[in-house]
Amino acid sequence: MTAHTAAGMGPGAPVTRSAGDPVDWSDRVSLTFSIGVYVAVNAIRDAYLLVDAPDCAHLKTQYVQGNHDWFSTLVSASGRHRVANTDLHPWKIAGARDAAIEAFLKRIAEHRATGVALVTSLPMATITGLDYDRLVRSVGRATGKIVASVPGDVLDGDWLDGYAATLTALARSVPLDGAAPLPGAVGVVGYLMDRNEGDHRGNLAEMERLLGALGLRLASTWLSGGTSAGLARIREASAIVSLPYGRDAARILAERLRVPLVETDLPLGLAATERWLRQVAEALGASGQLQAVLDAELGRAVPRVQWVLPYHLLHRRILFVGDPHLGLAISEMASEIGARAVHLVILNRKRHAQALLERLPAIPAIFDPKRDTLGNLVRSLVGDGRCDLLVTSSSGVTPGASPVGTVELGFPSYYTHALEDRPFLFARGFTVLVERMMNELRRAELASLQTPPG
Repeated sequence: MTAHTAAGMGPGAPVTRSAGDPVDWSDRVSLTFSIGVYVAVNAIRDAYLLVDAPDCAHLKTQYVQGNHDWFSTLVSASGRHRVANTDLHPWKIAGARDAAIEAFLKRIAEHRATGVALVTSLPMATITGLDYDRLVRSVGRATGKIVASVPGDVLDGDWLDGYAATLTALARSVPLDGAAPLPGAVGVVGYLMDRNEGDHRGNLAEMERLLGALGLRLASTWLSGGTSAGLARIREASAIVSLPYGRDAARILAERLRVPLVETDLPLGLAATERWLRQVAEALGASGQLQAVLDAELGRAVPRVQWVLPYHLLHRRILFVGDPHLGLAISEMASEIGARAVHLVILNRKRHAQALLERLPAIPAIFDPKRDTLGNLVRSLVGDGRCDLLVTSSSGVTPGASPVGTVELGFPSYYTHALEDRPFLFARGFTVLVERMMNELRRAELASLQTPPG
C-alpha cells in the first residue's frame, strides 16, 4: 500500500491493492459516531443522553466506563445512568413515537441533577425521519434546561464526528443572551476530554497555569469534565481558541459572541507549545509576558531531557496508531527528540486528516483500516525491525511481549491509566512523554535479553 492510500475509507471510496492481495473482510477498527457522543457526555458531569435505539446502546458505555476511564460516571449503581435509550425494536418503528420520546426526554431534563439533556439516534431510528429538533425545542421551553439534538451520522461518521457533533449541538444551544466578554478571558473549544483521569486533568491544569502566566484567564474549556455552568461561562471569553476536535463549535461560538477566533494545533511538544502560546498571546494582547513564559518553560524542560535524548531516543523509528490530530502532533514532536515517524495508521476517516496530509506528505499512512490490515502492518513493521517505538491507542496494542517500546496514548487507552496528574500536552507534558518513551524502550531492551540457563 502506497503512502496516504486508504484502506476502507468508506462507501464508494477507492482502495488500492496489489494484484492478488486478499480482500480484508474483517471489521473496521475505528469506533462509531455514537461512541464519540458518549465520550462528550462523559466529559460534562451533569449531561444526560437519550439514545433512540435498542437496549444495546447501554452496553456501548463499556467503551468508556471501567475500561478507558476509571473515573467515568456514565453508569451508576443507583440505576440512574447518564446514558438512557428508548428500547427501540423494529415492531415499534411503524407507530408514532414523538410523544413518547418527548415525554422521556422531558423526564430526563426535569431531574434536579440534569444540566444538559441531549438526544441522538442510531440508523434504524434516524431513517424514520423523526423531528428531534422540534422535540428538544419543546422540552427546552418546558424545563428551562439546555436541551439539544445531536444528529446521528452512524453509517458514515466515526467517533471523532460524534464528539465534534456534540460540541456543535451545544454551541448552538447554550444560551448566550447578555454575554459580556471580559478583557483577557479565553474560551478554549475543541479540547478532547476523553476521560477524567490524571492525563487530562494535568493537561487542563497546565493550560490554565500557562494562560495565567501570560496574564490571561481561562473562562471555559469545551470540554473539561466540568458542568453545564462551566460551559455557559464561555460568554465571558474575549477570544475563542479553537483546538482540532471541535472546529465547527469554536467557529459558531466566536460568531455568536462576536469575538476573534484563533485556530491552533495541539500544543504537544516544545515547538507546538511555543507556537500555541505565541498565537494566544498575540490574539489577546499578552505578548509582553510571552518571552518570560517561554524562557521559564524551556528552561525547565530542556535540562530534564537533554542528556537522555542522544542515548535513548536519537534515530529511533516511531510507528503511530491513532487519531489524525494526535498523529500529526507526535510526528512533528519526533524531530525534536531526534526520532522520526516511519508510518502512520490513522484509525479515522481520511477527511479528518487534511492537516496531516498537507504537512506530512512523505510519511506513509493508511486511513480507517480494517482490523486484519492493521494487525498485519504492525506485525510486519515490528517483526522486520523497521520500528523501535509504537505510540498507539489500545487498538494497536498486541498481546504478549513486544520487541519494541509501546506507549499507549489517545482514545481508547484500556491498559494505561493516570491516577495522578500526568499531562502529555505543553512543555511539562513533553517531559512526561519523553520519560514514558525512554522507559518503554528500556523495558523492550530488557525483555529482549536472553535469560541464562540454570
